[in-house]
Amino acid sequence: MKYIALLLVFICKLALAQSDSIAVINLSDTTKKSKFVPPLIFGDVMFGKSFGFMAGTSLNYQIKKSLITLRFVSVYEIRSKPAHVLLPIPVIYSRESREEAAILFGRRIIRSGTSMSFSMGLSTSQLQLYDRQSGTTTSPPYYLGFPFEASMIVFNKIKQRYRVFYGLIPILKPTALSRSIGLKITGNISKHSYVGLGLNVGLGYHKVYDE
Repeated sequence: MKYIALLLVFICKLALAQSDSIAVINLSDTTKKSKFVPPLIFGDVMFGKSFGFMAGTSLNYQIKKSLITLRFVSVYEIRSKPAHVLLPIPVIYSRESREEAAILFGRRIIRSGTSMSFSMGLSTSQLQLYDRQSGTTTSPPYYLGFPFEASMIVFNKIKQRYRVFYGLIPILKPTALSRSIGLKITGNISKHSYVGLGLNVGLGYHKVYDE
């Protein structure tokens, strides 16, 4: 009888220990399932200077330290001259625009609230030329190129709440979605090469934040 009682006590303790471990495992599994880590996806718009005015937008996706970028860039160059020696009003005599669509692959390194990246890829572009004297616009065939870019951006170091009314009132919970601002050197090696410097602003998931 004594041994049976001891056996029952042992079985009860084992059952309790097993139930506790199952509860811990279930809690851990629930925590893992409930924890959502957003992918590193962010977009930006860029305005800057090349041979003329330069504007562009891009969508970026990061896997570990590898960066994939879809980019669209337009470069506008206007040539003008004074209408008359005594009347220095500029008159446009030619206009040139380049439209580029590209995919780039590169590396992105994150340090706290900043990141640096460098990418190269393949692009297709079209050049449009307008001549005022003849009044014609010519569009040569699309041409291939090798786009490149290097950028440095700044974003939130930690998760922050959105603010309204000029940033005075915080709302919602702290989020990984963050605005960004930075500088970007962008260019293309092709039949009609260019390089420029621009200011870019963006929005997205720039890093994986610690809870």
